Order: sequence, then C-alpha cells, then structure tokens
Amino acid sequence: MNTKIKYIIPVLLLLSVSIVSAGILDWLDFTGRATTGTHNISITLGNSAPAIEGVSTISAQSISEDGSSPVTFNFQASDADGVTNLNDTTAIASFQKGGEVTRTTSCSLIEDIDGTTANYTCTIGIWYFDGAGSWTINVTITDVNDASTEDLGSSFTLGETTAMTFAPNALSFSGATSAATTDTLADQNALINNTGNDEIISGGLTVTAINLVGETDDSKIIYGGNFTVHTAAACSVGTTMANGTAIGVTGATLPKGNHSLNDGSTGQEQLFYCLEAMNTDLTEQDYTTSTGGPWSISIS
Repeated sequence: MNTKIKYIIPVLLLLSVSIVSAGILDWLDFTGRATTGTHNISITLGNSAPAIEGVSTISAQSISEDGSSPVTFNFQASDADGVTNLNDTTAIASFQKGGEVTRTTSCSLIEDIDGTTANYTCTIGIWYFDGAGSWTINVTITDVNDASTEDLGSSFTLGETTAMTFAPNALSFSGATSAATTDTLADQNALINNTGNDEIISGGLTVTAINLVGETDDSKIIYGGNFTVHTAAACSVGTTMANGTAIGVTGATLPKGNHSLNDGSTGQEQLFYCLEAMNTDLTEQDYTTSTGGPWSISIS
C-alpha cells in the first residue's frame, strides 16, 4: 500500500507544474488581465505614373518649298490608376534635331481605348528651312497628380530639297554711256532666296552670262566676258563671266534659313553685276540678250 502512494504523489506534482506553466490561470481569468486586443491598420497606395504605349510610324517627309507642311501622327498613353487619371491637356509632341529649331505642338484626345489607355493625335508643321536628316519624335503626358512620362524612341527622315527664287528678272546698266565705259555697276543687284533646306556652299551658286547683241546692228556685241559678278557692290574684284558658261561666283553661298527676315543674309545671298569694260567698236544702240537668251542663276 505504501509503495503505491510513493508513485502517485510524484505524478500529481508533475501535473500541477504542467498546468501552471501552460497559463491555466490566464485562461480562467483569475487575475483580471485583458484577454483580447485590437490593431489599427492603414495602407497608402502610391500614384502610378503614366506610360507611353506606342507612337505611330511617320514615313519619310519632304519640305514644301517656301512654306510649311503638316505632319500628323498618333500616340497612346496608359495609366494603371485609370484613364481618367490622365491629364489630356498636357499631351505634347515635338520634333527635335541637333542644330535645328524644335517644332512643338499640343495634342488632342481622340478616344479612350479602354479603362486605362487613351489615344491622342498630334500635328506638327515642318518649315522649308528645317534641316534634312533624322528627326526625333518626343511625346509627353502628365497625370492629374503631376507625374509625367516621355518617349523619345521614334524618329523620321526629312529629305533634302534644293530650291530658290530671285529678283529682279531684268537688269540694266544706265551708267554705260559710251564704248569707253568701264567699271559700271548694274542699276539693280540680284537677291536670291533659299526656298529649300539645302545648304549651298561657295561654288554652288552659278551665273551663266550671255553676250548682249545690238538691237539695230547685230554685228556689234558686248561680250559676256566683259562682266564680273560679286557678293558686294564692287568692280574689279568679282568673278569673271563667260558667254554661255555656268561659272560659280567666288564667295557666294546660300544658307538655308527663314529668308522672310529679309536681312540680306539669313536664307539669302546678294549678287552685284559689274560691266568691267566694252569693246571700242561699239555703236550707239540698245544691246540686249533677246538674241542669245537671258542670263541665268542656278544652285546645286
């Protein structure tokens, strides 16, 4: 009998220790301590910046001589926060090329493609003096939270166009009063306008002179080689002409540019004609190019 008691007591003690360590008093709330608690939870979602989904392809372009030509294209923008998060009034596009004026325009919403993407259209004018080569297309847009994005991954090619106009279409030398006349400038100088985007360097602007034949006695001639052409109002320093031959005027250039500034240099060149001498056998009469044809100016 005593042997059983010795084994039973240690078992009871072990159970008592196990019950206390398990927190049974807490379970029974004998001490009055709290048995539940709460948490305040918040989550802040950041704004998603818009993205440019695609820019339509622009084919190779050419300028309109002495004018502007419109280029229209589309692009799509998306916003993970929803299409209403896009600020349509901030859609802007531009054409960019090193050394050239950037051409910029605002774009218009065409339609919302779905809940996150919108389609925009843009029209940018290319001017006749915009340089030939590769132009980068830049499109940007901002959302209502002022987060913006841009895309510079597209481009198009602008071709080179060689074109010009000049005035006047007639020249006279009222100072030529006799066969002894020398070093006489024409009453008018020629003003050439570059109406394309080709840069004409020295030697690329040529003048073809034609002999002036007497209107009454066509055996009398003032030869084309008696004239010089220069870029300043001066004689004896210009480029000597020759009958029926296109000769590059030394120092004459025709840079591309907005010639409407009319400053004599931007997109322009001036040529001055000088009658250096005449043959001594000439008689008093009118001498013109009506027989051999007019003088011509060319660029290349």
